[in-house]
Amino acid sequence: MKIKLTKKIYSKKGVENTINAYNNLAQIKLIEDDNFYFITMENIDDEVKDVIKDEFCNYLLFETVKCL
Repeated sequence: MKIKLTKKIYSKKGVENTINAYNNLAQIKLIEDDNFYFITMENIDDEVKDVIKDEFCNYLLFETVKCL
């Protein structure tokens, strides 16, 4: 699963905090360029496979606001 996030909205600290919070549910990798963060999730826990992307993004939005 892949997620592309704009740096205009999301903070790196928020992305890192969210990855740490979800690390027990999937293998998560972060790559970035000048404008975007690219999140890759593999080996996702079957119990959360259908909702992890939405839940990850909700948590990320909260973490980004917290970091302002």
